[in-house]
Amino acid sequence: MKRKKKAVLWLCISLMLLLGMCMTVYAQENESWNEPPQKVRITAQKGMASSRKYTIYWKRIENIDGYQLELYDSSNERIFSKKTAADQTSIQLNDIQNSRVYRFRIRAFYKAENPYTGITRNVYGTYRTEYICQQPKLKFQWNSKNSVRVSWNAVENGVDYTVYLSEKRGGTYRKAAKVKTPQATLKKLNMETTYYVYVVASYRVKDQTYKTAVSSASSFRLQMK
Repeated sequence: MKRKKKAVLWLCISLMLLLGMCMTVYAQENESWNEPPQKVRITAQKGMASSRKYTIYWKRIENIDGYQLELYDSSNERIFSKKTAADQTSIQLNDIQNSRVYRFRIRAFYKAENPYTGITRNVYGTYRTEYICQQPKLKFQWNSKNSVRVSWNAVENGVDYTVYLSEKRGGTYRKAAKVKTPQATLKKLNMETTYYVYVVASYRVKDQTYKTAVSSASSFRLQMK
């Protein structure tokens, strides 16, 4: 009877040791892959203010098997969750609705095989979170001989809006107005001149403030009737 108890005890100890070794193998973590992807950069598609497209870039992490990407809308509903290859360092997002705030998450993973069981599973790193909001689409209304009212849809959780103006599409833009509401009046304009305008919206998520990415400028021209 004592031999049987000893055998059971040794079996339990062996199983615990084996389980411990398995857990140790599964818990292999390396700071180089566990850190979230660095230098994440968000770029709205140039010259396509109404295309609802964004490209997100990140710096490649070595010695991994891929990335997991997730996108959520402002109501925290998940739009997609997908895995990409380890050599992929960008993704294009489509159908980003105007004035809505989106949450994008990315993390790295590698495949770990347990040498005792042969079971392979993904081991994940830490998420990096970025927020996305489409550049406001502008509307212009003639106000007077030398002024125009510009308006746009209010951005979710908007704090303020900065209007930039230039007489050349690729020229230097100056700050023409900074407002709390989604409209502004541009004054002291010249007739028969084409102006280029874009708006940068500031919006708040929790205790952080973010700005909309700039993709292109809209234009208008004051002409004699």
